[in-house]
Amino acid sequence: MSLLSGSIPLIAIQVVALRVDDKIALHFVRVLDQTTLRTDDEYELAGGTESTRASWEAWASPDSLKRCDRILEIVRELTGQEHSLFYTKNFVRVRSPSGVTAPVWFSPRKTLVRIGGYVDDAEAWVKRFDDSGVNAGLRHGNKAVAFPLKPQEFETQGELLREFLSAALGVNDSDAE
Repeated sequence: MSLLSGSIPLIAIQVVALRVDDKIALHFVRVLDQTTLRTDDEYELAGGTESTRASWEAWASPDSLKRCDRILEIVRELTGQEHSLFYTKNFVRVRSPSGVTAPVWFSPRKTLVRIGGYVDDAEAWVKRFDDSGVNAGLRHGNKAVAFPLKPQEFETQGELLREFLSAALGVNDSDAE
């Protein structure tokens, strides 16, 4: 059971039968209650099948993909590593040089880029984005934040975006500068 816990939702109940006088009593004890997936599994399950940049440019727009490239540059600055973009059917993912998928993803559209990431205290991040005029929401069991950025908001919300990426990647922004 421990091999499966975290990979699939799993609840295990132990049943103990007790004889009391001429009657049998059943006592149920929950011995395992693992209904949430591990975070690394959630990243991988959300990806879908592999795709190409060309198909994303045709579906969204080359300008939206250029904004994804700009975000990738911020990720590289923050981490000091040569991350790359990995294209799947559903998302454009950030991948580390070792091939590990980072907890940040994009969903480019014709006129905007939807950005998402796993962060601690996701509800506080939603409030920060809402307070700054960006409509953010919770995703993936309230552990991730997703928000759309229009082209002009890349400049006006640049610092907040950088702070969000730093939090999602688990790096201290002041160390990168």
